[in-house]
Amino acid sequence: MRQIASFKDEQPARAFQAALEHAGIECLSEVSKDKSGQGSHYDIWVIKEEDLEESRKLYEAFQKEPQAFSLQDSLASPRVEVKPLYEESEVIARERPKFPVTRFIILLCIVVFFWGAYELQSLRKTSPALVSYFGMTPFSMKLLYDDPPVFEDLYAFFLAHPDLKVEEMKKWDPAVLQQFQAINEKPLWRGFYVKLLQWPQKSSQQETPWFVKISQGEFWRLWTPCILHGNFLHILFNMLWLWLLGRQVEFKLGAGKYLVGAIAMGIVSNTAQYLMSGALFLGYSGIVCGLGGFIWVRQKKAPWEGYGVPKATLLFLLIFILGMALFQVGAFFVMRYYSGGTLSLGGIGNTSHIVGWLSGMVLARIPAFYRVKV
Repeated sequence: MRQIASFKDEQPARAFQAALEHAGIECLSEVSKDKSGQGSHYDIWVIKEEDLEESRKLYEAFQKEPQAFSLQDSLASPRVEVKPLYEESEVIARERPKFPVTRFIILLCIVVFFWGAYELQSLRKTSPALVSYFGMTPFSMKLLYDDPPVFEDLYAFFLAHPDLKVEEMKKWDPAVLQQFQAINEKPLWRGFYVKLLQWPQKSSQQETPWFVKISQGEFWRLWTPCILHGNFLHILFNMLWLWLLGRQVEFKLGAGKYLVGAIAMGIVSNTAQYLMSGALFLGYSGIVCGLGGFIWVRQKKAPWEGYGVPKATLLFLLIFILGMALFQVGAFFVMRYYSGGTLSLGGIGNTSHIVGWLSGMVLARIPAFYRVKV
């Protein structure tokens, strides 16, 4: 759908619309307020791309000799009005999805977050060392991308020794410390990032199995890390971005396609993050970035679809993604060449952010994910 003409007065707009309809060209009119709020303007949109050339020629003829077009025909022509495309709040009020997927996902993330917080608080009472060293609950381990045997052994170890203090590891009983070290020496996929950081040093990662639980049929793990969050600020910012971006994409595509897109972006971004950093990652930010990339492309390729997210907002999100990625690259070289790979850096899912954004851009170019509501 493309805008072909804009008029300040109603009668010429209706006359030109009637001319298009008389020529067999599908079109609609849009009435919206001027920025000043003092008047209206009338925009004419052509539905099919293949009618653009003929529509432009007709508009040129109309501009040269508007009196040649019958206003009586235009008055007899049925008038089609729609709400302004770029006032998102009015669009949302006009028609709400029958199944609000975005709201459901936000609610799901909140419920999972508070359930995890409850489990974590209970573990602090029975095994504070487990929370201090590992920080995962039985429920969250079921939703991680992978749960290799090392994780299970560590969990069982700390439950069997509830009085241990991680900060006093050197004071542990030698037999207990030896058991702990033996667990940590087991093969564990820590991601290509660690392999590159330690290269050319060889490690047991060469024999480390990938996708342990997924290969056993636990396919939900491909997506469920998205609904896990580490702390209150983490879930707060992710859900605010989801509320801003997700509702608009859901409204344009419908609940079904929106849900398929969210699942696809989650699986792709999660898998990329797992390959880069191992299984200990969580959060909805990969999909949030995917939604940003999706809207970015649709605004450029089809501005008439009316995604009401300011370009400055999307640009801020993109700058944040690229900025954190550049910081990660800088940190890599510092750790690789100045600390011998011994420093550690708090995990931010930069890979899922970048891959999520790119996957959203790819989806935005697939015809099945073009706007379905006119």
